[in-house]
Amino acid sequence: MNFNEIPEDELFRAQQLERLTIVDSSFGFLDEHNGLRPGRLHLLLGAYGSGKSTLIDDLMLQTCCNGNVLNYKSEEFCKDFIMNIDRKKKGTDFVENIHVESELEHGDGDCVETFKLWFTAKIEALRPSVVFWDNLTTSKWYAEKRSGEQLSFVMWLKGLAVRCNIPIFLVAHTNKNIAEYTQRIIDGNDIRGTASVINLVDYLYILQRIPVGNEYYTTIRIQKHRHHRINNNYWCLRYSKDLNSFTSDAAISFEDFKARYNQRNKL
Repeated sequence: MNFNEIPEDELFRAQQLERLTIVDSSFGFLDEHNGLRPGRLHLLLGAYGSGKSTLIDDLMLQTCCNGNVLNYKSEEFCKDFIMNIDRKKKGTDFVENIHVESELEHGDGDCVETFKLWFTAKIEALRPSVVFWDNLTTSKWYAEKRSGEQLSFVMWLKGLAVRCNIPIFLVAHTNKNIAEYTQRIIDGNDIRGTASVINLVDYLYILQRIPVGNEYYTTIRIQKHRHHRINNNYWCLRYSKDLNSFTSDAAISFEDFKARYNQRNKL
């Protein structure tokens, strides 16, 4: 396909759509590119225990007002997830729109093609406004697979997002060499499994907790934003221990990020 094969009115509609907020939230780091984007792959990368699932739960409680939300879990049973969401749902009127499926409870066997048919049918029946996959890198369809198989599976997810015109939001662990006291800044190449997956995602967020004294400074960096120009790459998340939630975020400068990083606890 070349440029002349796309009608001008179709190009115009696509450009206008990128300016619209389709799936909204109160988090500024997502507002940088007008919310979660239909037909795009988003990926949140962070070390074990950095707060990825907590942030995803908070996003679900915000985005469920847009319609059905599907959450596919690879590390947690449905009942445990529902109980956790029930404790956090204060002020949310649309929690019944959240649908959860757990890999731990499915007898799908080891046939990935059978799973793809089931998952596609689930999305077509629910017509969710967004799909969350927590966690890609511990899912049996990805973990311990060869790099080519991992890449092929994420390519399938990308195609599914396009065909169904929904955002698919993946969660991923860093590799085993990255931990809380890692003495460097995490980047996309630190994903567990093949780093080639990073080439397929449209939006990449790096979640990194910086321990300073007895506190944690939790940061989000927008490392990849394929379809939008953004003004702020660096964000700080505010966490409430009472709610076990990230309640808001704020843009920070690179200088602020660097200064706090230099204050981190060192072994």
